[in-house]
Amino acid sequence: MTYFNKRERKIYEDLIYDGWKVFHKGFPDFLCFKDGKVKFIEVKKMSYKFSWKKGLSKHQREVIGLLRKYGFDVEVIYV
Repeated sequence: MTYFNKRERKIYEDLIYDGWKVFHKGFPDFLCFKDGKVKFIEVKKMSYKFSWKKGLSKHQREVIGLLRKYGFDVEVIYV
């Protein structure tokens, strides 16, 4: 279950009611800006690199997929 405070819950419910798909979990670790460009980075343990799901949760896979679908640069870095 996702935790919301009262203000967040109100906004979340209003957005859902208005037809938006809303993510409160799964957002990449870093949002980066340089020279007018935007890049998202998710950081995972090296041991996840060769696993089937690459260490990404369902929410992370969905958010990354949507960001890429709309043309954003998203990178998963394994360290």
